[in-house]
Amino acid sequence: MGKFYPTLECEDAATLAYFNLDKHIKAVHVNWEPGDDFKHPKQKATFREDLTRKMQKKALKADMKKNKKEE
Repeated sequence: MGKFYPTLECEDAATLAYFNLDKHIKAVHVNWEPGDDFKHPKQKATFREDLTRKMQKKALKADMKKNKKEE
């Protein structure tokens, strides 16, 4: 999958002794560095052609008419 590593967003403290986790850490972020499988996904993907929006709308209307007739 790749590598995951955390980073912290925090405010500074005067010394390590004054650093309080609850007070100084504002956010934790998880970063992801993709592995080889995710670096070039388009090369491994298979694409197919779908209906256009116009064709989808027409098919939906036909289904709706068919369902109304069956009721």
